Amino acid sequence: MGLAAYGEPAFLEEFRRIVRTNGGMGFRLGLEYFKHHRTGPEMSWSGFRKTPELGAMFSDHMAERLGPSRDPAAPVEKNPSRWRRVPASASGRGFCSRCFARYITRTGQKAVCLAGRGGI
Repeated sequence: MGLAAYGEPAFLEEFRRIVRTNGGMGFRLGLEYFKHHRTGPEMSWSGFRKTPELGAMFSDHMAERLGPSRDPAAPVEKNPSRWRRVPASASGRGFCSRCFARYITRTGQKAVCLAGRGGI
């Protein structure tokens, strides 16, 4: 998400389809973007410490809409403009900030925290 500050939120509408707000304060996933609900999560236990590793959770539809995932073994592109647009769309400049603003407005909460590990 460190690249988010350097990109434009070009995929904001797509993120609104991926995570949809319902009439209340809840959210629903656009399940066409994911496959874990159909196939179950792929998990392997690798290494001598048997650390769990999750496989792909995203469907081909996600790649069609946002582009393919970068192979972790591939060299990082010199000018990764797409790698800037995706996190900018999901982060504070895009989708998440709008979701938090809606939550704060409806609940009156003064502080909200989000933590996690990305991986699109």
